[in-house]
Amino acid sequence: MENRIVVIEGCDCSGKTTLIKDLKSDIKARNKDLKVLAISMPYRNRFGYAKIRDVLGGKTAFPPDIVQSLFLANMIETVDKDINPFLDEGPNDHIVLLDRFIISTILYNAMQGGSIFESIQTYMHKLALAGVKDVSMDPKLVDLDIISKVYGHLARSVDFTFFLMPPLPVVLKRAEEKAQQTGEANDSAAMVQRMYSAYKAFYSFITGQLYRSVVDFLDNPKGILRPHMGDVDRYVALESWNEQTSEEDNHKAYREAILAKLGL
Repeated sequence: MENRIVVIEGCDCSGKTTLIKDLKSDIKARNKDLKVLAISMPYRNRFGYAKIRDVLGGKTAFPPDIVQSLFLANMIETVDKDINPFLDEGPNDHIVLLDRFIISTILYNAMQGGSIFESIQTYMHKLALAGVKDVSMDPKLVDLDIISKVYGHLARSVDFTFFLMPPLPVVLKRAEEKAQQTGEANDSAAMVQRMYSAYKAFYSFITGQLYRSVVDFLDNPKGILRPHMGDVDRYVALESWNEQTSEEDNHKAYREAILAKLGL
């Protein structure tokens, strides 16, 4: 199969880390010749990780756009030094599994009142004025794929983005348990519920079900993202849930949906 970049997006406690770990095993079981790289963003081996963890844990605080810069710098270095070299090792047998990527980076910054949309709009408008093709002249419209390339230095586009959205009560129960263990501010029930709603709204927007500002549910919207409407099948919601079975069985069903999309 062709090389693939697969992103799993979702709020804290949606089960992304466990799903990716098990998905990596599933892929190897289906095809032992495939090489799989699983990375959680921000990546612990790259720029600014320790400081990002301090911010998330409430040990230190910076303005939202400073935190945004830490996330973006970590992402850029991870792509340049880990993801692209891995994909360049050989043709058609490499899969990258990412626990969060550019969508989470955008949403979390917007949640904190950051101005990433304004900076993106300004940058994209300058590119258009400089004659760069396929860049909107309208600074109020920003293409999600181009954002990925600008801020992630992606030589390759993400092939599939899966939004992991089990029922909210399931997520909140996990959040309560995790917050008791870690004490991290981002694990609070209020924050998790707000981000859960943000991801669901974003998925509705990106798939064309709802044309709206991605952050119009916030106090100060910063801009509008415009998806490639012809690429809607690259975005998949994992949200069906059978209450008669276990969490493990439901997550297995999610993994089967991903494997089917990858042709495995």
